[in-house]
Amino acid sequence: MGFIKTPFPQELIDIVADNIHTLEDSRLETLRAFSLASRACHAAARKHIFRSLKVSDLAPDDIDDSTCFPLLSTTQQFSSPYHFANARYYVEEHENPDITHLHQFLLSHPRVAFGVHNFTFSSSSDTESLRMLGEQDLPNILNLLPNLRHLSLNFKQSPWTWFKPKWGLFNTELQETFKRIVTESNLQSLQLHGLRELPAEIFYQLTPSLEDLSLACVELIKHEPASDSTPASEMLQISSRHGTLKSLHISCSPSVIHLTGDLPAALNFSGLRKLDVIPASLDEVNATWRILHSATDSLEELTYDKTFFLPPEYYLLFSDISLLTRLRTFKLSFKLEFLPIFMKMLRDASAPTKITEVEIYVGWRLESEHAVKADIMNMERWQELDRELSGEQYPKLKEVDMCLMGFPWDDDEWDSIIIDTEIEMDISETNEEVSDSLGSFYSGRTTLLTRKVEGSYVKLKKKGVKVRVRYHD
Repeated sequence: MGFIKTPFPQELIDIVADNIHTLEDSRLETLRAFSLASRACHAAARKHIFRSLKVSDLAPDDIDDSTCFPLLSTTQQFSSPYHFANARYYVEEHENPDITHLHQFLLSHPRVAFGVHNFTFSSSSDTESLRMLGEQDLPNILNLLPNLRHLSLNFKQSPWTWFKPKWGLFNTELQETFKRIVTESNLQSLQLHGLRELPAEIFYQLTPSLEDLSLACVELIKHEPASDSTPASEMLQISSRHGTLKSLHISCSPSVIHLTGDLPAALNFSGLRKLDVIPASLDEVNATWRILHSATDSLEELTYDKTFFLPPEYYLLFSDISLLTRLRTFKLSFKLEFLPIFMKMLRDASAPTKITEVEIYVGWRLESEHAVKADIMNMERWQELDRELSGEQYPKLKEVDMCLMGFPWDDDEWDSIIIDTEIEMDISETNEEVSDSLGSFYSGRTTLLTRKVEGSYVKLKKKGVKVRVRYHD
């Protein structure tokens, strides 16, 4: 049966397809159903269905909102855009791994290839990663996507030290294709996860259109420039054009410091608006300071996370936070014992800031249990934090979100904590109703803790600041 003709103008159908694409849930399923209505609906939906492509060996439940093709082969043959767009690209049993079907389809449908904006390669298999990096499928596919705006290469075998493929395992054509893509004017976002020995020099040539850069578990190597290499004056020109970078994520990638040093190794972060750092070494701490020094007049959101198990020298504490003149959102994590240092940082701001949102993660997992209980239930400490945040240095503050990170204590230990009697009765009644649920029991105990801490923020609440204290084990 052929497509049904529709009396509606193509412009109206395009608007409907565009609106479906803005849905938060089930957008691809809805677009696929919409494409069945008529030839005009199919044409309008196809550009959205193929806007994001992913080659992955992840299970269907782990796939984000992208049209996904399996890393391993299927017996499915794709003879038309309609057939391809409405297929499910997952298989449970794999033989003769091959993704040439995707390459062949894009080769025979250049309009579809032209409309692909986002491409992700994601693998959790050592064998498949090594195989794909040594074959021609990836460069063949990437070379057919002239309008690529987002490129993501993810090798998620481990967040720390397990298998990460080396740049040298990329075949020559894939290396050249990658180098070409990162210099093209269409590219706006680049995400790399789990790569070793990636030449830092590649990042000197990043396209000035790049706005988002994410490096997670990436090892960069810096080669000493040869005597006949690019002159320093030209390197200065190359470096200065990177002020368009708006968002940077660094996670467990110490060698990123090669991108923040003196010329010819420096990139320009003067236009950076969002910085997200999960440090794993002092090199990342130093790189963060250098980036902040470049972005004092542009940075609006700063996240410095996952430092609970790190020594104090890894903590990002400012002598004067007001130097970040445009900072709006500030997210920081640290151990409970360093809360006074954080409060001193708040107190030392030399001028009113523009911060509107503060998010604090306080961990106590590794501390002495008795000392921690004394600290965590010391209401004077939380009241002091209330005074600092409600001071004149933070006139625009609208929201404070605190997350307490740790484990509940035993029953006997909680008996010594002074709590509100009415709250205790409510929690006790709840525990009787769900006495078989250990999770609900601990939830009640931690509710007492969070309510007690939240009750200390009197001055902030009087100023109309929204305060939320939550618990996460």
